[in-house]
Amino acid sequence: MSFFESVLAFGFEPWLEILLALLLEIAFGKLLCFDPTDWIDRLSIRLHERTRHAAQLGPPTKELSRAVMAALLPALVLMLLTLGLITLIDALFGALWASVARILLLCFAFSFRRELWGASSVIRRLKKDDKEGARAALSRFTKKDTANMNAVGLVRTSAEECSRAVAEGGFFPLFYASLGTLCHLFGGPSLSAPLALGAVMAFSVCRTANATFDRRPLYQGLLVKMGSALAFMPQRLFSVLVMPAAFVLRLAWKQSLQTMAQGSLILPQFSRGWVMGALSGACGLKLGGGGYYGGNWQAAPSVGTDYGSPDTTYLRAVIVLDLLTLALASAITIALPAAAAVCAIVLGFFAVRAPSRY
Repeated sequence: MSFFESVLAFGFEPWLEILLALLLEIAFGKLLCFDPTDWIDRLSIRLHERTRHAAQLGPPTKELSRAVMAALLPALVLMLLTLGLITLIDALFGALWASVARILLLCFAFSFRRELWGASSVIRRLKKDDKEGARAALSRFTKKDTANMNAVGLVRTSAEECSRAVAEGGFFPLFYASLGTLCHLFGGPSLSAPLALGAVMAFSVCRTANATFDRRPLYQGLLVKMGSALAFMPQRLFSVLVMPAAFVLRLAWKQSLQTMAQGSLILPQFSRGWVMGALSGACGLKLGGGGYYGGNWQAAPSVGTDYGSPDTTYLRAVIVLDLLTLALASAITIALPAAAAVCAIVLGFFAVRAPSRY
C-alpha cells in the first residue's frame, strides 16, 4: 500500500499530525480575531474569578478541592469535548477527516508565531532607529507598558516574551501531544489533540491565578504548584537542549548551564527560570526584571548578566536559539515521547545539581 493510499484509508500518522500542526503554526499562525489560545485565556480568567470568589467565601479546608477543580475540571471537559468531536468526525466522514481535525485542533493549541514575528518587527524598527514603531510592535504581544521603553528595554522584553512563547506556547503543547500518541502505539486512538488542549487549558488557569491577587494564598499557591508540575518535564527538557543548540550556533553553551541553575532558584514558578536562565547564559543577555503594568511598577527578579550593551544582535541570537532548540526538542519528543519524558526528569535533576558549586 502506497503512502497516499494509506493516508486515504487511515489518515496521517500521529507523529506526522503533530509535525504538520507545528508547521502550520509557524507558517500561518492564527488571526487576531480567531485565536483559540486567547479564548482559553479569557475563559480561564472567568473560571478563576468564579472559583477564587467561592474559595474566599468558603472555609479554608476546601481550598485544596477548589484549586483542583479550577485547574483540572475545565481541562477534563475540554479533553472530552475534543475527543468526542474527533470520534464523531471519524464515524461520519472517516479516518482521514478525523486526522485533519486532529491537525487543526493541535494547531489551535500552539501559540508562538505572533511573538516571533513581533520580535522580528522590533529588530527591523530598531535598525531604522524607529523606537516608536518598535514600541508599537512590542505592545502587541506584551502586557508591559512600552510607551517609555528605551532600546535596551525593548530588546530585553522582546527576548523574554519570545522565549516564553516558544517554550510555553510551542514546546509545552507539543510535548503533551507527543505523550498522547503513546495511546495510539498501544492500539488505541491518538489522544494527541485532547491531551495537548487539556494541558494548555489547565496551565492557562494556573498562570491566571499567579497573575492575580488572592486573599487566600493557599488557594493561589496550590494552583501555582499544579502549574509548575505540568511544566516540570517540558520546561526542563527544553532548557537542557538549549546547550547543544547554543553549541551549534557557537554561543556560550557552557555558561548556559550555570545561569540555568541560578534561574531555577530565582524563578521557580512554572520552571520559567530554567528556560530564561539557559537562554540568558547562552546569549549573554539579562532577562526578566520588573516593569510597568497599567502605569504601576511591579518588581520582579532578573536572570543572568549582560555580556555587552544589548542591541538587535542579541535579540536575533535569542530568536535563532529559540527556534533551533524548538526543532531539536520537537525531533526528540515526536520520535521518542516516552524517552523524552524520562530524559526531562533525569536531565532536569542532574542539571540543577551539577552547577551547585558556583
